[in-house]
Amino acid sequence: MTEPLPSAPQDLTGAFKGAMRRLATTVTIATTRAPDGHPIGMTATAVTSLSADPPALLICVNRAASMHKALTMGHRFCVNLLTCDHGELSYAFGGGLAADQRFSVGSWERSDGEVPYLADAQSNLFCVVDGLHDYGTHTIVIGRVESVRLHGDVRPLIFGDGRFLPV
Repeated sequence: MTEPLPSAPQDLTGAFKGAMRRLATTVTIATTRAPDGHPIGMTATAVTSLSADPPALLICVNRAASMHKALTMGHRFCVNLLTCDHGELSYAFGGGLAADQRFSVGSWERSDGEVPYLADAQSNLFCVVDGLHDYGTHTIVIGRVESVRLHGDVRPLIFGDGRFLPV
């Protein structure tokens, strides 16, 4: 049986949030360098492929996030796709640790461009910011993929309904 459509606009926000809790996704950690050169990163689930030619993805970043101001046109960043073993790391980069302590957890290395990447992530997508589009509370960041590193088997950390889901 289908529930009736909400009739009042104030119901739309709650219904939208409920629907998005049912949209399971692979958890990622996006990383880059802050303007002062220090590594900076955040857990992100609003990441998707955009184009295969040219290879590109998009990531939605809240404008209040500490990483937001570092993502300017031409700036390099990495999207690290987490494995099902990275739950604690996801929490650390999702606010469980202060920004200056996050890279003390996990196996981090630096690319030639000095962008930090997670050595045991199931994949790392190294990107350059190729477009920015503000919408609501977020900025949609288009990343032109410059290189990809694959590691191990496909064992994604999946998030849905406010928790990690079994694979």
